[in-house]
Amino acid sequence: MGRKPSATKTLRERSKKDIVLDAAEHMFAHKGYHGASVRDVFRVAGVSTGLMTYYFSSKEDLFSQAVTRKLEDFRSLFHRMMDELPDGESRVFEVFNKYIYFFFFNAFCPETTMKDYTLLLANCASVYDEKIVSEVFEKFDFIFNRTFKELKISDPDLDDDKIRATIFYLESAVTTIMLTDRFREKRLGATNAAALDRFILNMAQFYADGLTGKQAH
Repeated sequence: MGRKPSATKTLRERSKKDIVLDAAEHMFAHKGYHGASVRDVFRVAGVSTGLMTYYFSSKEDLFSQAVTRKLEDFRSLFHRMMDELPDGESRVFEVFNKYIYFFFFNAFCPETTMKDYTLLLANCASVYDEKIVSEVFEKFDFIFNRTFKELKISDPDLDDDKIRATIFYLESAVTTIMLTDRFREKRLGATNAAALDRFILNMAQFYADGLTGKQAH
């Protein structure tokens, strides 16, 4: 009968896997799924590629685990932010403001611990394999669902189809901005916190005015 692995060995192996997943998160976030190879990930991690099949069944599995391992933390952060929404006439604007701020803060601000993870999620949109995309995106339906719910609470008379379309356009715009190196590095990277806040406020006002039918300021 084989010997059971020691607790020390198990901990060491778990730590190695975490190191690989850290590297995968970073590489997929900055190079995309198709731009980062398994060899790249393991090289950055400083771990032998021979362990790939020990920890992961395929590149798709490596990507999926990198995406899902912080899912609950990300979900908690998002819901906690939405729980802070104020009441009042400007609530539609506040929903968009919270949404945009959440993603841009986590993607662009140095003090966040979720930068690579947020960019990784944005890069899910650049994956060509429909099976991978559908499996990953289903896990993040809570973002759309909570945003829809809060907009409907803000104004029950808003048309459901218009809300869905607006959220779709918002998701597309936020994702594109996060994936556009020139915008991210040359524009947002060169602005201070106050300038970024103004950009977020103007973007939120644009979507709020579009949804409610008001003229943009």
